[in-house]
Amino acid sequence: MERPDLSGQVAVITGGAKGVGRLFAEQLVQAGAAVAIVARNRALLDATAEDLRQGGATVVPFVADVTDRAASRAAIAAVHDVLGPIDVLVNNAGVANLGRVIDVDLDFWWQAFEIHVKATMAWCQDVLPQMIERRSGRIINVTSTAAVWTIPGGSAYTASKAGLSAFTRVLNAELHGTGVLAFAIAPRLRSDMTDHIQASPAVPSGFRAAASQQTDEQRDAQRRNTVALFRRIVAGALDDHAGEHLESESPPS
Repeated sequence: MERPDLSGQVAVITGGAKGVGRLFAEQLVQAGAAVAIVARNRALLDATAEDLRQGGATVVPFVADVTDRAASRAAIAAVHDVLGPIDVLVNNAGVANLGRVIDVDLDFWWQAFEIHVKATMAWCQDVLPQMIERRSGRIINVTSTAAVWTIPGGSAYTASKAGLSAFTRVLNAELHGTGVLAFAIAPRLRSDMTDHIQASPAVPSGFRAAASQQTDEQRDAQRRNTVALFRRIVAGALDDHAGEHLESESPPS
C-alpha cells in the first residue's frame, strides 16, 4: 500500500534504536511524523537518530529504561515538551531471555514479563490520558509470532509475548468509545533478537537449523510483509481489527 500520511503527528517508539524498532521508526519518519525513539544506549540512539534525520525529518532520541517508571515518565514528559502530544505509541522494547524451565534463573526468566508486559502497561497508563483527552490515538504493541508457537527454551519469551497479545485485546475493549485504538502486531523477520534465539544453546539444534535455512528472498518478503502490515495499522486501514493478534505473514484481507 501507499505510505500513510502522519504529517503533524507525534510518534514514540520504545526500543527504537535497532532491529524491528528502527524499521518501524523509519516507516513513521517516511509517513511524515515527528518521531521520538527511546532506548537505553545513548550512542546507538544518537547514531540512529542521525541516520533517520536524513532529508530533514524530525527525530529526537530519549534515553530511558522502559522498566524504570520514573525515567519513562520523564521521557514521556520530555517528548510532550519537545514535540507535543503523542498520537502514536509503539511499545517495542523487548528481550529474548532463554533457558529451560527446569533450570533457568527465575529472575532472569521474569525479566521478559517486566519488559514485554509490565513496562507496556506502564507506558500505556502514562500516555493514554492525553490521548483520551483528545479522543484520538493509536497504541501499537509489538508482540511476536512466538506468542502462538512452541519454542523449547523460550518459555519466558513466548509466554510474555502471548500475555502482551492478550493484554492488547483487553486494552482495546476498555478503550471502546474513547477514540483510541490498541493493536498487537506480530512481525516475522530476521533481527538481532531472532539471531540471538537461533544461536542460543538453550534452543534445540533442530529448531535453530530449520530457522536458519531461510533464503534471502524469503527474508526480503518477510520484511516487506511486516512493513505493509505496520503501514496499514498506522494508516487506519485495519481499525476494524484493533485488539487482534495481527501477524505479518497472515494479515487480514
